[in-house]
Amino acid sequence: MENNLFMDLWSGLSRRRLWMALAVEQLRANYQHSMLGLIWIGIGFSCFAGVKIVIFGSISDQNAAFFTSWLLSGFLAWMLISSFITKACNVFISSKSWINGVQMPFSVFVFKSIWEEMIKTVFNLIAAIAIIIIFGHFSWIGMTFALFAIPLFVLTAIPLFIILGILCAYNRDLLQLVQTFMRILFFATPIIWIPRPDTVTQLVADANPLSYFLMLFREPLTEGTLPIKAVLVWAVITVFLWVVAALIFKNQRNTIIYWI
Repeated sequence: MENNLFMDLWSGLSRRRLWMALAVEQLRANYQHSMLGLIWIGIGFSCFAGVKIVIFGSISDQNAAFFTSWLLSGFLAWMLISSFITKACNVFISSKSWINGVQMPFSVFVFKSIWEEMIKTVFNLIAAIAIIIIFGHFSWIGMTFALFAIPLFVLTAIPLFIILGILCAYNRDLLQLVQTFMRILFFATPIIWIPRPDTVTQLVADANPLSYFLMLFREPLTEGTLPIKAVLVWAVITVFLWVVAALIFKNQRNTIIYWI
């Protein structure tokens, strides 16, 4: 197999039936013998988000309907983004038996993991829409534009999986570091709190790259506007990640099998 990342990705895309089937089979295994099966994904999201809305909504000075839409849209985007980041660290390590036994593009395991998270997001999205329709501000036009953020997240996730997958295979301590950092970053990202102009919260939000990723999904839904600044930040970060991923993959592809 070539060390060219884009050739590997193209070859992986041509095996989409394989990684789609692997993702579905993994989810089925996770919920095996459960009566509700994958529906538990949406139930878990609804319960977790509902508790946050009740607790943090009661101490917020924002309109209840707006805060519901704000928290749910932010939490949904965070769930997808954070799952991409944490799962990227294990993408090659968890596929050790496949990598050692079968010669196939490394991107197959990347696409499999991303597809698995996308399926989960569908259930979370259905639950979020239902809650927002009942308790929040909902617009089908806003939701349509908000959904365009998900393909943007995926475009960023692909090189991120390559980078973190290789680095964490090389140094397992990095996996623990990323998981710890994500727990801290949850509170430093405007999910359950709303930044106030000219305050520390605004400075923290502006300095946090994930704030702009949340904005891609949240702003069309809550404000009815397109976040131009967030799109620009996303583009810069994504291009940078693609360049780094291509370089790392070219130099380290052949060593992955030894590190895992």
